[in-house]
Amino acid sequence: HHRLISTVLDQAEKEGQVPFNVAAKATLPKVTKKEVNYFQPEQIAAIRDALRQEPLKWETLTHLLLITGARRGEVLGLKWNTVDFAGNRVHICNNVLYAPDRGIYEDTPKTATSDRYITLPAETMQLLRTYRAWQNTERLRLGEFYENQGFVFSQENGSPMHPDSVTDWMSKFSKRHGLPHIN
Repeated sequence: HHRLISTVLDQAEKEGQVPFNVAAKATLPKVTKKEVNYFQPEQIAAIRDALRQEPLKWETLTHLLLITGARRGEVLGLKWNTVDFAGNRVHICNNVLYAPDRGIYEDTPKTATSDRYITLPAETMQLLRTYRAWQNTERLRLGEFYENQGFVFSQENGSPMHPDSVTDWMSKFSKRHGLPHIN
C-alpha cells in the first residue's frame, strides 16, 4: 500500500498538487519473508507413487509441475510445438490465465526471464510421448467435437484448461492420498 501511495504522491508533488510527498517520511514495517514450501525426497516418492493410480493426463501434468517448477499457467500454456522431443526439453513461452471479464486466455509468461527452455529427463519425455499418443486417440474418438488448439493439456474438447481446475485437482489428489499440500 505504501508503494502505491508514495507513487501517487510523487506524481502529485511533480504536478504541484502537494508541497511534498509525506509518504517518504513514513517508517515502514519490516517485511516478513514466507518460508519456501519444498518437499523431501520421500514425499516426492509418495506423490509419484500416488500419481501412477491417477488418469494419465493428471499424472503427466503433475509430473511436469514437480520436475520443472513451472507455474500452473505455464504448464497449461505448453503446446505440442514447444515440446522438443529430439532435444529432451520444453519451451515455456506461453501462459494460460483466467480473468472474470476475459475468461480463459493466453498471454506471455509472467516476467521476461520466465520465457525459457527446460531440459527434461528421459522418464518425463517418455511420459509425454505416452500421453500424446493417448491424447491423439481421444482426439480421433471425439472427431469434429475436438477443437485442436495444440495444447498439451486441454479440456476434453481441446480448448485451454481453466487454471483453477489444476489447483482444485491437486487439492483433492493430496487429500485422497494423504499427501502434503501441493502448490
